[in-house]
Amino acid sequence: MTPPPTSSSAMTPSAALKTAKSALRKATKARLSTLQPSSIEAQSTAVSNAIISWPKYQAAKSISVYLSMPSAELSTAAIVRDALVNGKKVFVPYLHVATERDTGRDGYRPKRCMDMVRLHGLEDFQELESDSWGIPTVGEEGLEKRERVLGGERDGQLDLMLLPGVAFQPIIGGDEDGMIRRLGHGMGFYDFFIRRYREKMEEVAGKEPLLVALALREQVLGEGDADVPLGEHDALLDGLVVGDGRILVKLCIRNTRRSGSVIGRSPLTCYIGYRRLQKAIAMYRKTYPDGSKDTFNITWKPYFLDENPPATPGSRWERMLVRIGPERAPAIAARIKAIAGGEGILLADDGLVGGTELCHVLLHLAGKISPDQQNRVAEELFRAYFEEAKDIFNAPSLVEVGVAAGMDRGALERGFGDEKALEEVKKEEKEIKTRRGRGVPRFYMGATMIEGAKDMEDFFEVFLQIKEGRGEQP
Repeated sequence: MTPPPTSSSAMTPSAALKTAKSALRKATKARLSTLQPSSIEAQSTAVSNAIISWPKYQAAKSISVYLSMPSAELSTAAIVRDALVNGKKVFVPYLHVATERDTGRDGYRPKRCMDMVRLHGLEDFQELESDSWGIPTVGEEGLEKRERVLGGERDGQLDLMLLPGVAFQPIIGGDEDGMIRRLGHGMGFYDFFIRRYREKMEEVAGKEPLLVALALREQVLGEGDADVPLGEHDALLDGLVVGDGRILVKLCIRNTRRSGSVIGRSPLTCYIGYRRLQKAIAMYRKTYPDGSKDTFNITWKPYFLDENPPATPGSRWERMLVRIGPERAPAIAARIKAIAGGEGILLADDGLVGGTELCHVLLHLAGKISPDQQNRVAEELFRAYFEEAKDIFNAPSLVEVGVAAGMDRGALERGFGDEKALEEVKKEEKEIKTRRGRGVPRFYMGATMIEGAKDMEDFFEVFLQIKEGRGEQP
């Protein structure tokens, strides 16, 4: 596939991206404008039936669903009705003027943004009034009584998100094989919502929902078409349900082998995910015939959550108070501590927050010795930071962590004194973000990626698929 040509070779990358997106939107909308209502109705029925009979939807307790425009878009009304009748929590989009609370972790805040608010029931859905676009919309009256995903006192978590868009394209090959490129309507509401939701889940050690788009056949691009252009903050989706009833979904689990790497945006969710991975390995070795003879090699890759960290580390608790407010912080902190405790992590009440570049240098130095040494260092880092609330943001402290994990003190001091190690870490971290994008803990196994602090059973199932030949080798 090749990107569409631009009219000027002097365009900046951002201008070229905007032009490419605009051209694709225009071409796709022109194609959709010729569709007969009967075709849209038939495709809507096929998609609704596919979703309603899909086990992942049936198992979801909390979902968000877009409410459809009156033309040129799949209708979601049947899905909403089914979800409400079957007792699911159903959240729908609500647009509002952005406040300070809506600011992203990088400081960006749009003029308007989107939250998801809960429908009270079938009657509530049927009584929604349409906005100027003809889309059923939740009104201002009684808004404060509705549960919200991001902006309320009773924030909700989602198992499944059903998204709209203009054009979609399954990715074929590479690390992102099977994921879905999405071109939205150009306002950025969904991408910013997904970004903020992921940040929130990192704070509470929650899980991410499946991101699944619904598309008319005419919205899906193939191999002969130009790529759907993507910017830095455009989210890839986990699946796509097409107007002919097909469900194209990878569920973040790709073809795999039992050696891999761990990448994390949130240190705590990375720690929790690693603990669950360890439990899955132990269970596999204990229960699978001759499983104790299999070898699991784990390596760690760098990811800088804060690319512009403060010069001096600050209190983790005080940062939480600023980010989520004193009213909500105690309850969220208690929930995080309980989740960590369930994985055998005795989380300290406070600690410091700072830049992690030197931590990754320590892991890098350990990795040059062996994967086992790197894992021992990772364990010591996690324990020192989360359970003992130690300052791990300076070289002398990290030397002590390395020594506690069995590394040579002199070699560590020389390693931290050599700028080459830090340069190598920065180069690798940049390559990872460019090649694999941004994300919460990601566990890569060959061509496979499992995203988030998944349950132990999810890792265990992947091991079984590989061992029993149900997962292809890369």
